[in-house]
Amino acid sequence: MSQAGPRIGQAAGRRQTEAFWSLATFLINGALFILVGLEAQSVARDLASTDLATAAITVAAITAVVIGVRFAFLFTSPTSSASSTAAPSSESAAWDPGPASSAP
Repeated sequence: MSQAGPRIGQAAGRRQTEAFWSLATFLINGALFILVGLEAQSVARDLASTDLATAAITVAAITAVVIGVRFAFLFTSPTSSASSTAAPSSESAAWDPGPASSAP
């Protein structure tokens, strides 16, 4: 769709779609943070003092693993931004034969 989009839709429609999904993402993220906050309150109220230390250690371990995986992914995966902004090469444009020419 990313290559066919400019031929299928108009720029105004694409801009409106981008604005909609940006707002939808913002609202969903906000709702999820509220739900996580409400759940965290409930869990914290039910913890005893001995469970609190175990919960803190578990949270710290999970946080460290998530950050470690993020950094590992960040530094080991190839970046796609360079390939998406590069001009098309002559090899990638070779599939389009253009107008048919008849040789005499």
